[in-house]
Amino acid sequence: MFKNWTKADLIFYSASIILIIVSGIIFKAYWISFLVSIIGITAGILNMKANKYSYVLYTAQVILYAYVSWRNRFIGEAVLAAFYLLPVYAYSAVKWIRISRKEPGLQIFKITKKLLIILAIACVVVTAGYGYVLSLLNSGLPYVNALGTFTSVAAGYLSARRIKEQWYFWIAYSLIFSGIWISTLGPDTSQITLILQNIPFLYINIVGLVKWNRMYREVNGSYGNTDV
Repeated sequence: MFKNWTKADLIFYSASIILIIVSGIIFKAYWISFLVSIIGITAGILNMKANKYSYVLYTAQVILYAYVSWRNRFIGEAVLAAFYLLPVYAYSAVKWIRISRKEPGLQIFKITKKLLIILAIACVVVTAGYGYVLSLLNSGLPYVNALGTFTSVAAGYLSARRIKEQWYFWIAYSLIFSGIWISTLGPDTSQITLILQNIPFLYINIVGLVKWNRMYREVNGSYGNTDV
């Protein structure tokens, strides 16, 4: 798993895990939240480095995250994880690992204008429509939750297709995700690791954006047009 990791990667990863563990102990975090954060950070770094085994860890993470979200009455997040992200990541794990064995090397693509327009329209429709449905179900922060759902769906979809613009959506989701879980804080701090994990996540997403753009230019220069 740590193949091709630099010393800086290992230091960052270790510091992130220590942050999650120490804060979790201090604030008496829920143990499953611990696992969600640790697995998510590990998967994020692997994805940042274009390692296709990241999808295996993402699959494990969303199973646990669905349970934690349901437990905290964030129905939109739970439904998203269980019925969309789980099958997407499981399928992606099988697909890209199989392809990498037949065709070693990077597969990185660029978003098309058509797909970008579709995502923009979907953002408005999903936020308004799904937000209203969640409000009827008494979900916490229904419209913010719906916007977070859209950004995560878009990021997961683009990640599954290995499109480099996924990182813009991951950055947006990290910010929205932080706001959602900050709203749960009070006497109960058991979900604190789900908030603090966004400190390393933001770094991972920004570095991922830079790395994937650079790798795309390298791949595009070698293989021609790679828009999908």
